[in-house]
Amino acid sequence: MFEEFFGSGAVDVGKGINIAISLEKRGMEYYASNARNAGSTEGATLFRFLEGEERKHLKSLQELALARGGESAGWADALAASAPGLFRLERGRGGGARADILGAAMETEKASIEFYSKFAERIEAPEGKRFFRALAGFEETHLALLSALMEKPHGGEARV
Repeated sequence: MFEEFFGSGAVDVGKGINIAISLEKRGMEYYASNARNAGSTEGATLFRFLEGEERKHLKSLQELALARGGESAGWADALAASAPGLFRLERGRGGGARADILGAAMETEKASIEFYSKFAERIEAPEGKRFFRALAGFEETHLALLSALMEKPHGGEARV
């Protein structure tokens, strides 16, 4: 997935930041939707927490973009519309089956981990590598949280 958008050479930091901004916006929207439509207090709390985490990441990325000269993320939004494989978020299906909702959220986190990790590998600036590795680490923490919740025993038709 990553190579089809960036090829095999060095990556452009500005484009990476803008794509990351779009990923975080979509993640935030996804978690907000699931929080509003959650079928349980546990699910709503988890999704609100994850929405807040994505909001923090978004703020950091926007500040980084401004520090680099206020680059616009508009082109990345256009890319998202034309390349849904890069931004594969399913809209929350409130009150849906617990495993389906958690599974979709886990796939969202995995896509972000893949993007940030590959970007960190390919970026040349050491501070850029550290930044994108840190973002991947945050998303890995979210994935672990979701995985633990997925494995948590629940009764019958539990909803998140």
